[in-house]
Amino acid sequence: ISQCQKDQHFDDMTPNKAQEDMMDIAFASHAMLGHLTPLIPYMQALLDRQHTVTCFHDANPRNRRKLESCGLKDVTSVEIDMSNSEHDMISGAGPLYGGILDHYSDRPPPSVVVYDFFAPGAADAADRLGRPAVCVFPNAAVTVNPSLASPEESPVRHRAWRA
Repeated sequence: ISQCQKDQHFDDMTPNKAQEDMMDIAFASHAMLGHLTPLIPYMQALLDRQHTVTCFHDANPRNRRKLESCGLKDVTSVEIDMSNSEHDMISGAGPLYGGILDHYSDRPPPSVVVYDFFAPGAADAADRLGRPAVCVFPNAAVTVNPSLASPEESPVRHRAWRA
């Protein structure tokens, strides 16, 4: 995302039109921190465009600390206990699926669910909520490796990599 040109569409919008186009995007990650980290630049880009971002992640405090250390204090952080699934994507699917459905049981569902390829429970939850799901299969070498761009060109990527 940081290598894309700035989206002029958002800069030229009137406040009313911009408000209509705002989305609530849910992100879901596998229990391992390395699966959350590549999603951070995408979350930042959406927050920069005034979208609402909710992140479903393992309850281990390192995950919320990672979001905060990268400057993502405006992300709604939803902790889900996936402690028994750190090395197994299948056992993490159930808690993630249930956690997402529980979170949206008393609020409107997200516009879209973006999930890490090791978090298939999020895709099932999106289906149950009647929302589209987008699977992200990040390659850390091109997604967050700071050697590919300068800190000025990609500050979020640098913070995510070094935090």
